[in-house]
Amino acid sequence: MSSLFKRLFGHRRKTTARVLSIYIDPDVCMCSQACVVQCPEVLEGNTKSGVPRVRKGAERYFESHFEQLKMAADFCPVDAVKLVIDGE
Repeated sequence: MSSLFKRLFGHRRKTTARVLSIYIDPDVCMCSQACVVQCPEVLEGNTKSGVPRVRKGAERYFESHFEQLKMAADFCPVDAVKLVIDGE
């Protein structure tokens, strides 16, 4: 393998990050639904209080939707979405 190829594509370890849990702080959340827009398969915004919650059974998506969940936390305008990530 050429050194340029190695630098560009090679020797990358495939790491599978996984969200272990999600917490949305109801005292901080302003109910913008920005997190729900980023990951509607996991987060549900149609709640009585307006504070999004994790959909029932959505834990099965915690690994496959890792990037979307990170974006959901990042897009929250008040940082109410907290993720516990395996290995962090």
